[in-house]
Amino acid sequence: MPAFWRNAKRHISFDGSSANLSLLTRTLGEGMYRRLGPGFIWAVFGARGHAYYEGLIALGEGEVDFAMITPPVVAQMALQGKGYFTKAYPNLRAVVVYPQNDWLGCAVRSDMEINSFEDIKAKQAPIRIATGPIGQNEAVGFLTERILEAYGISVKDIEGWGGKFMEARISGLAIQMLLDGEADMACHEAWKSFYQLVGKIPVKFLPVSEEVLNQLQQQFGFQRTVIRRGLYGQNIPDRDIPVVDFSDWVLITSTQLPDDLGYLTAQVAVEDRQEAEAFYTSVPERDRGMDLPLRPEIMWKNVGIPLHPGAEKYYREKGYMK
Repeated sequence: MPAFWRNAKRHISFDGSSANLSLLTRTLGEGMYRRLGPGFIWAVFGARGHAYYEGLIALGEGEVDFAMITPPVVAQMALQGKGYFTKAYPNLRAVVVYPQNDWLGCAVRSDMEINSFEDIKAKQAPIRIATGPIGQNEAVGFLTERILEAYGISVKDIEGWGGKFMEARISGLAIQMLLDGEADMACHEAWKSFYQLVGKIPVKFLPVSEEVLNQLQQQFGFQRTVIRRGLYGQNIPDRDIPVVDFSDWVLITSTQLPDDLGYLTAQVAVEDRQEAEAFYTSVPERDRGMDLPLRPEIMWKNVGIPLHPGAEKYYREKGYMK
């Protein structure tokens, strides 16, 4: 690290991943600087995909002070050493959640004549699936593979039937592959990206059964939600579709963070929330990444793991947590 970092009286570092998450960590760092003044310095490391794995590993190993992650279940898996985490990090703690409604949906071209995951297996469909990287410690690809696996469909099965997995690290790329005819199904998060399909190609969203949803919750902690009927237009989808929840951005720290900094970070997130909102207020609701307005009374909920004691103290003192 540079000399000015080493010589600072106090410094913190964030793994901010990329896109929305990097923006939010920037507002937190600036807010902390305004309150702590000269002698305090902060840095944000950014790289796409870190919200699912690398940031949590760096945090758990003491290499950074904070990591912005999504969805909360990945922090839970890291805490317990489940899923694609081969080591448990029981020292992880949550500070604040930025609520945003999301899920992982699988949209398949209607001309494939596939109405369910069971159909894929029964027809041994040669289906090309655009999703996150398979087998690479990445939540989208991991969840897609686990859903298929719960229906008795393996990666080898898909490839043996003449299909394949097509890597798409962002949802927009998966949707574009579907539009361009390169893929037959897109399984991804960022539900608003699926609006791009409306009026261009007919698709069906595949429901996840109650049995599979229960299995994913018991094994890994994934929660459930529903794509509401008609969300993307008249009869798109034509009924409520049960899917796996992928909501919320969460700032995670560890038990090594002093309580005063945990308190301050929660304070900045709440008191300076209008600065975070400003990134999205001019964006049409249909394209907006974060739910507005931010409500302090829920900015500590559904974080997946225990709260940092400093953050919890702040929420309780201010009456947001009772």
